[in-house]
Amino acid sequence: MNQGFQQAWKIFLKSRNDVPAYKKFLIKMRWRLAKHDQAIEIFGHIPVTDKKNYIQAFGLKSLLNNGRKASQICASSGSSGAPLFG
Repeated sequence: MNQGFQQAWKIFLKSRNDVPAYKKFLIKMRWRLAKHDQAIEIFGHIPVTDKKNYIQAFGLKSLLNNGRKASQICASSGSSGAPLFG
């Protein structure tokens, strides 16, 4: 495994363990990490998040690491021009 992949895998595992919405998202998508699987083999099968199935499906607080408070949140309105958080 190269260093970039190792870092991406660590970020995935941290998010899976520490972000309440991401835990719920993976359960909702019926995705689980089998202990015997190799990271490189399953990385491509991690469900893709998008605005509808993740950002809008969960409350803002649960999108934060361990539900922590944030002093600033950066978000793009994307191509629609409509703000996501109001």
